[in-house]
Amino acid sequence: MRTNINENFKEIFNKSEQLFISVNEEEKIKIPRLVSRSTNRINVDTKIPEDYFRIAIAIPFYDDFISQLKERFSKHKTILSSLYLLIPNMCLKSPILESDFSIYSDFINVDITFRTKIVEKKIDCFQRCRSSTYSCRSTKSL
Repeated sequence: MRTNINENFKEIFNKSEQLFISVNEEEKIKIPRLVSRSTNRINVDTKIPEDYFRIAIAIPFYDDFISQLKERFSKHKTILSSLYLLIPNMCLKSPILESDFSIYSDFINVDITFRTKIVEKKIDCFQRCRSSTYSCRSTKSL
């Protein structure tokens, strides 16, 4: 809607103008009077009410609305992408970083770095035990 604001706003403005005329037939939509120094609103240098309201109201409204949507959903995007990594099939395909789970540290109330160190130590221990049992088996067979 923001990309073709001129056509969209023209349609909206025409509908609002028809509604205004149906309520008050004697008056037309006017732009606010211009002042030399304005602190509360912008002064748009135009005589056409449609241009004034498009520039002063519609464009800033759509820009703010779009930026709010981007801000809100970019946060959700990071959360969802880290949730995606919790699927077992995806764990095998992509590397998992500690930062992926830092989002959940508030929910599970666990120190992530401490837990990862423990898991690394367990894996190391299992690998040593496994290699030592293989070496013991190979010496027994002799």
